[in-house]
Amino acid sequence: MALVVNLSGSIPLEDLPERILAGHHIYQITVNPPADSEPTLISSAADLASFEGIMRKFLASVEADHGRIDAIDLFPAVGVSAAVTIGQVLMPHVSSAWNIHDRGDDEGFFHALRVKR
Repeated sequence: MALVVNLSGSIPLEDLPERILAGHHIYQITVNPPADSEPTLISSAADLASFEGIMRKFLASVEADHGRIDAIDLFPAVGVSAAVTIGQVLMPHVSSAWNIHDRGDDEGFFHALRVKR
């Protein structure tokens, strides 16, 4: 299971590692037109609350559709406030962990962090 979150930037699916493309269900959370993914997209408490609701709905739908899974591979293009929210939506002893990936110097992705509550 993988999630790409495009808020402050854009990660094209074809940029994901081959092992993710070949063996994972891939979901995306992205901006609805006419808005663009940009660093100032989340600029208010209301924007952040809306994003939190979207993330909670995503996690609930994953559990409903796939059952309990150990971890979700996360590829975020988000600002700091959205990144904190992504961590906060995890429920202790209930939610899947995030395996967070970052883009390296060679433009490929690497596993950077595992977040579990």
